[in-house]
Amino acid sequence: MKKITLLTLGLAITGLSYGQASLVGYAETSNTNNAVNEDCTQDFSGGPQQLANAISMAEGYSVANDFVVAPGSTLTLESFDALLLPFAQSPVDIEEGTVTIYEDTNGNGPGDVVASSIVFQTGESVDPGDFAGYTMWNISYEFDAEITLSNNGTEDARYWLGLTVESASGQLVYWVGYEWNQNTNNTEYNYQSTDGGNTFEPIDTESMPGARFDSQWVLYGQCDALGVNNNMLSQVSVYPNPTTGILNVQTPSNVDVTSVALFDILGKQVSADFSDSTINMSSLSQGVYLLKVETSAGTLTQKIVKQ
Repeated sequence: MKKITLLTLGLAITGLSYGQASLVGYAETSNTNNAVNEDCTQDFSGGPQQLANAISMAEGYSVANDFVVAPGSTLTLESFDALLLPFAQSPVDIEEGTVTIYEDTNGNGPGDVVASSIVFQTGESVDPGDFAGYTMWNISYEFDAEITLSNNGTEDARYWLGLTVESASGQLVYWVGYEWNQNTNNTEYNYQSTDGGNTFEPIDTESMPGARFDSQWVLYGQCDALGVNNNMLSQVSVYPNPTTGILNVQTPSNVDVTSVALFDILGKQVSADFSDSTINMSSLSQGVYLLKVETSAGTLTQKIVKQ
């Protein structure tokens, strides 16, 4: 899939905040797109760049930005590009990350977790400008686990992509962004978590009272119209949830379960026995898990709470 390159042309430093959660700066931005826009590419670029927000996993930081799934379709997430600023000033310092997909809470930011995946770098390019004296890189990521989202409704369904990354040096890594405008890209403003993605708050800064922000990124995926298999998949159910140990997987008679996988909130697979349409989670600690059930009608991904 062809990529959209984000170019920063020029620099004007207005100030720098050394608080851990954000960096304040200024960089004029222009976008160069030499590819034919594909229906499933969602380009969330804007400018000028004015705020960079921490996404470092060790410190519990995560930033969430929204995207949409068109009505009557599915969206399989494939990859994304993000404009990142590592304090260590090397893209090598940015190690693997974790993406968590959240439902929307009626326009009030990220809600329940619906899926999670480890993401790996597949490329990087240094941005020709800088942000408050720091070099930025356009980092390309691919998803390790397949995430497919469905929308049976008649309007766009909004979801949130939360990104957190590891740093080889233990220094902070930031996701660079711009001042949000409600008329730009049909998006909501972004949110930041300081507790590992458990809660999120709208991003702001004292240097721009009342302003909201969005992050610089491009999302790539595969779109398909909903079909018979999607309707069959909607009849697959998992219960009880929450559970104290045993989950039941119920499917229509003409749908077969081909594999079952369970992941913790960081996207790492954990052990769970699947037999006779039940999943035994008794040996697992209490907490939130992500269940991935592969069937002949498609893949069901669901948040599971172990009590």
